[in-house]
Amino acid sequence: MGHTATLIAVGVATVLWGIAFLLSLLMAGLSPMLFDAPGSENNGWQWVGLCILLALPALFLISIVGALRALSGGNDATALWFCAAPLLLIVPLIIISGKMF
Repeated sequence: MGHTATLIAVGVATVLWGIAFLLSLLMAGLSPMLFDAPGSENNGWQWVGLCILLALPALFLISIVGALRALSGGNDATALWFCAAPLLLIVPLIIISGKMF
């Protein structure tokens, strides 16, 4: 992948992850409501989901900052890996959400 394509990919990922960061702050703020139902604190999948929801804002921020720093340092491959990092938690969250409800 050329440098121009990497710039475009990092720019698009930065915008998408920035929007997702703001939304994940809202989700993290509302996450204690996962335990509103009686007995839900005994569901292990909900605790796993809570940990993932609380980790998402930090991961989005690390992804944005890491990609931009790697790109400014001239390391295109590392910048692309940083852009893909949030997918490591988003995919399991989608899978686990089917087991939580």
